[in-house]
Amino acid sequence: MRASPRAGRIVLFAWSLTAVATAACVLALFISPSAWRAAAALAAAGTLLHSFRAGRGLRLDQLRIGPDGAVHARIGDAEVPATILYCGPHFIGLGSRTGSLAAWPDSFAGASWRRLLVAGRWPRSRTEPTSTPPN
Repeated sequence: MRASPRAGRIVLFAWSLTAVATAACVLALFISPSAWRAAAALAAAGTLLHSFRAGRGLRLDQLRIGPDGAVHARIGDAEVPATILYCGPHFIGLGSRTGSLAAWPDSFAGASWRRLLVAGRWPRSRTEPTSTPPN
């Protein structure tokens, strides 16, 4: 897997938008001070700080799909089982006990991305179906 340029652009856009909104709230507070504007400026500043902290999340190094359809994610030196929380054509959200992970199509080879899409859209059942339908 390689780093996703698309994800980098989205993060940069989100950080820029949050910084502009924070600057606008602080400017509005200085132009016409009020308790509501102070609260908005404080909330925007907190959001900006949180967005920079959230950008340093888990880094997905490798994904492995087992023959039973189970997805395993390698994060650093550890390999943990992952569940597909969201599966779309442009983004796949994974969850593991270590946190949330993102998979983008421009990080994979074409065949690997399609295999991950299949694992997300049509997960294999862990139980065998019964031969007789229930009444």
